[in-house]
Amino acid sequence: MGISGSVSSCGKSPRNSSDSVASTGVSITAPVLKRVSSWDVQTVDDGGESEDNVGQHTSIAFDPADGYPAIAYYNVSDFHSLGDGPGGHNIGQYISQDWKAGSSVGFAYYDATDGELIYTEYYPALLMISSVTVAEGDDMGKWADFKYKTYDDPRFSFYNDTDNDCQYAELAE
Repeated sequence: MGISGSVSSCGKSPRNSSDSVASTGVSITAPVLKRVSSWDVQTVDDGGESEDNVGQHTSIAFDPADGYPAIAYYNVSDFHSLGDGPGGHNIGQYISQDWKAGSSVGFAYYDATDGELIYTEYYPALLMISSVTVAEGDDMGKWADFKYKTYDDPRFSFYNDTDNDCQYAELAE
């Protein structure tokens, strides 16, 4: 016995330059999840003495080098996920992350000050951060999700609040 539902993809077809939206109604059946009697739940960040409102828009990924979990989240009180935003920007809402094997971790997140989807890559061995704007406009980048298709090929899905639609972004050829 399984759980039935439907899956649909939104945004432009990855290699189609037309303006049409690719949508499928593929039916899936998934196995029933194993029943677990208890979970080991741990606090990642309690906000410290200031009791900041931390932990919204969480994302988890596992470092491929050591298997440890990396948890990214939004700090509501300080308006950031990845340190202080440039010029006091409210950055880091709807954060998503993925690791490149052995070299860096990438993040996609919403910059609420400018209404943009930002992609940031952190290189731990070099202590270096690099950021670029993926989509700009009035309200681009909410509910972002991001994965590397291949080593240097990030892909993004996100909500465009201006046009009320789901969008897909990849590097232009």
